[in-house]
Amino acid sequence: MSRLRDHLGLTHPAELVRMLPAAGVLAVWIALMPQDGGFNAADRLPAGLVLAGLLAVAAVGGRRVLPAAGPARWALLAFTAFTAFNFLSIAWSDAPGSAWEASNLLLVTLLGAWTLALAPWRSGSAGVLLALFSVAAAMVCLGSLIAALGAGDLTSRFDDFRWQPPLGYPNTTAAFGFIAAIGMVVMAARPDLPVVLKGLAQALATFLAAFALLPQSRGAVLGGTAALLVLIAFVPWRWRLVVHVGLLAATLILASGPILDVYHQAATTGRASVALGDATRTIGLATAAALVAGLLVALAEARIRLDERGRRTARLAGVGAVLVAVVGVGAVGVAHSAGIRTALDDQWTALKHPGSRFADGRGRRDNGVARFGFIDPLERYDYWRVALDGFRASPVGGIGAGGFEHRYTSERRYPKVSKYPHNLVMKVLSDTGVVGVLLLAGVLAAVGLGLLRRRSELGGGDVAVAAAALGMTAYFFAHGLFDWLEAYPVLTGPVVGFLIVALVVRTQAPDRGAGEARSRRSRLAVAAAGVLLVLAAASLAAPWLGLRYRDRASAIWRTQPAFAYQDLDRAATIDPLSPAPLVLQGVIGLQRGDLGRAADGFTRALQREDAWLPHFGLALIAAQRGNRRAAGAELDAALARDRLDPVLPGVAQRIRGAERIDPPALVREVLVSPLFDVERLK
Repeated sequence: MSRLRDHLGLTHPAELVRMLPAAGVLAVWIALMPQDGGFNAADRLPAGLVLAGLLAVAAVGGRRVLPAAGPARWALLAFTAFTAFNFLSIAWSDAPGSAWEASNLLLVTLLGAWTLALAPWRSGSAGVLLALFSVAAAMVCLGSLIAALGAGDLTSRFDDFRWQPPLGYPNTTAAFGFIAAIGMVVMAARPDLPVVLKGLAQALATFLAAFALLPQSRGAVLGGTAALLVLIAFVPWRWRLVVHVGLLAATLILASGPILDVYHQAATTGRASVALGDATRTIGLATAAALVAGLLVALAEARIRLDERGRRTARLAGVGAVLVAVVGVGAVGVAHSAGIRTALDDQWTALKHPGSRFADGRGRRDNGVARFGFIDPLERYDYWRVALDGFRASPVGGIGAGGFEHRYTSERRYPKVSKYPHNLVMKVLSDTGVVGVLLLAGVLAAVGLGLLRRRSELGGGDVAVAAAALGMTAYFFAHGLFDWLEAYPVLTGPVVGFLIVALVVRTQAPDRGAGEARSRRSRLAVAAAGVLLVLAAASLAAPWLGLRYRDRASAIWRTQPAFAYQDLDRAATIDPLSPAPLVLQGVIGLQRGDLGRAADGFTRALQREDAWLPHFGLALIAAQRGNRRAAGAELDAALARDRLDPVLPGVAQRIRGAERIDPPALVREVLVSPLFDVERLK
């Protein structure tokens, strides 16, 4: 036990005990990794309840509710204010159920970060946390590959011919691999680690980065570039970092052919299994080669002893290598200037006219080109247009957390619906307006200023943790300009959590004893924290219980309809903002021919959120009862809220013209969109 404490940098047995809640946070992250990264509320909400319990244990065990480090306090309080404002936006949101869901998502991240902030971090323990996170991520990624190799049907593992496990969406899977790799690149370059650990870190970074190439996410290129620039600017051992990044890049280039071929084979032949097997073997060989090369480089680095002049030369060489890379990129740009100019013109046209066809089809999927070469922004500019319109409509407080989907469904110019603006800045602007932007900027300012102030006093291990945290954050924000990474707790949790750890490492003050605990101010702080924690747990528990009742109703409604209706009533009571249980009641009522139950569910759902599906359900009921006028009015309302649905207009026309209709068949038809049909992959 004493050897473990020494390795972790802890000086007292009680400190090791106080690390247990932080270990619990890591365990929650690991548990969410194979569960689509916590994207689904059924996984995310109970995880949040566990985190709330861990925070209570950490606060009681450490006899404090705030960390000792001032910057960490300000960062946590600013993030708390940002989360609280998201909850407050429920009051003016047109989709209060979605606002509650989005606010709870932030709450899960906040609870984990706060728990980490109360642990007695030292350089060793923070480094172990970073390494364990990356090792767990690699194991989960490897497990997803092994499981796929033995599967006869790979359809569920691909989205638009792109690999998507373990997070269930290609772009976030790529982000997961690269974010986990960043810390290992830093550890591989760290000068004070043993040679064996540096070699293992290089191999682990290579595996994670090579795996992250499988989904071919274009946003990952921007994220990786931003992370690299931040790392080079922050770490003092830049030349070592450039060497290890160069080694990683060379390995990935050599291994990229079979990895990128998976997408090509899936798109052209529909048979991805052979290509996926080749890619898996290539990733394994690249990892092994990186281990050997990393050990050799680490051995060479260990023999190098530089004086001040040598260190200055090495720094200049590192900067020179970066400049050479920049010049090389510039040369390639000049060589392809005509194509780049055309691409930029196309992008500008698409940005000015969202919803128009992009460049007469140029940049769409080409079976002979890796997806990294596609320049079509897809629907993103249209997402941003609607998000900016929402901001203009409510510039101070925004349209409400999670309100984008409600607005985009009625205002979009493409058939496909989206829940997210695919841009973190646009999301904050649209959801919470100027107030939300300022609060989030306060979080970033507290973190940035805190790390800059502490940079000169940080040791090698502390610098490595801080650099990794900053690199992860840079990646997250850069990639998040084009995707919805913020919806995954297994991404937001580590990004925010490692930033807080970097702020508090080696700064925790010793306990001040019972005198402080008895002080009036301390008692008030503890009481306030206790009340807030109870409210947080209630906010997570209510929708989770409602979801459990909904799921049970979905499972039993055919055989036990009375009990299913009871479960939906309970769900609607426990989760008083979500229209989902009431919409489900309406759908079940239509399927069973229970028009009274169906009408009651759809009508009550509209009182919570004015959406197209309840109006459509009421139109079916009115048509079935022979009230064509009411049916027409409800159909008009449904189409006004979802006019570009690929199925709804045709179904509505049939309802208007037919003398007899089949409501169960029609509602099933509109709930199965052809936009989500996928090719079967072997």
